Amino acid sequence: MYRTEFLPRLIFLLKICKILSCYPFEWDHILGRLIKCPPRLVATFKMQCLLSVGFYTAIGLNICFGPLTEFEKFLGFCFFMAYLVTSTIRWNYSLDNGPSQIIHAFLDVEATLMTNLPHLPASLETKAVQLYIKLCDVCIPAFPVLVFILLRVVPCTPPFIASMFPGCQDVESTIANYLGRLGVNVFEAWMSVHIMYSAGIVACYVFFVGIIFILNFLRVLESHITSQLDDHYSDCIHLYRVVHILEKSLNAYLSERILPAIMFCNPVIEIFGLFVCISLSKDIPMPGFLVFPLMTIITGINNVLIVALASKFHSSSGHVLACLEKAILSKRSKLIRRQLRACNVLKIKFGSNFVEKGTPLVLQDFCIDQTISLILLNMDAK
Repeated sequence: MYRTEFLPRLIFLLKICKILSCYPFEWDHILGRLIKCPPRLVATFKMQCLLSVGFYTAIGLNICFGPLTEFEKFLGFCFFMAYLVTSTIRWNYSLDNGPSQIIHAFLDVEATLMTNLPHLPASLETKAVQLYIKLCDVCIPAFPVLVFILLRVVPCTPPFIASMFPGCQDVESTIANYLGRLGVNVFEAWMSVHIMYSAGIVACYVFFVGIIFILNFLRVLESHITSQLDDHYSDCIHLYRVVHILEKSLNAYLSERILPAIMFCNPVIEIFGLFVCISLSKDIPMPGFLVFPLMTIITGINNVLIVALASKFHSSSGHVLACLEKAILSKRSKLIRRQLRACNVLKIKFGSNFVEKGTPLVLQDFCIDQTISLILLNMDAK
């Protein structure tokens, strides 16, 4: 699944990232592996990491202490959270090869172990993730384009650089000012491009695809257990341990920094994006306004689809263990029973918590409640 459905898109995205120097690894067609980029590209990537931190810090300070109205702060906060979560995802100044190792593990497991297991048709979840990643592939370049258009139409759009200076709207229309603003807009669009592309690789092809790969492995393993005619259930336990190792690898890279950022920032982006789309649509000119529905749709689907799939780790793995336990009830081997008891259910963790079945509903309930509250507050203010 990974090699046929997702790897070609990943390789194409890596080629774009190599042109932008925004990812420290590239695909080696001879080795069939991700390898480190040349030192010059790595140095550029590190510089971009530092610039991205400085960029979202500057716009965050502008929202807190800059000369912005309440209306402008609402607009700016949505952009700030978008840059915060993507910069957090793409941060890899130490050149950690964790994402590469996870991708290699998926490819190796698929090539060695899954070839001997039943071949099942693509599930509805797999098709949904494929469509979502295709949408992300479109939205990644669309975001900086729409930001650039918005800044050209409304140069003082908060929380970007021009809005940091008082009297931004009163600047004289001279050639020098025009070229200066154009240069600033190009810089901000360039920042958006390399941040989005770099974060897109980790989010789409490590997190999203990692979730669906492990769920698909569990589905295939369950089918293998139920169709097992011999007594080689120790092999099934071994395969489950392989799944557990994949889950541990995924959690080791995502749980401490990336997933907490996604779980915190994406609902906030959805809330403020919905608020802007509903209440402030007439105040933002087209086509720059389209950046807000784009952010809202991407984060909304993530909060529903991806979080729901992550919550299935617990239930799906528990169901596989229940099938194994039922299958070996007649076995008198204490060794196999001990091996089975040593197997734990899988969880997608963020910090000290994990994604459970009710998490998507809680997130959406929170987003809807807060959006309605903002809309009502805005109506009262008017």
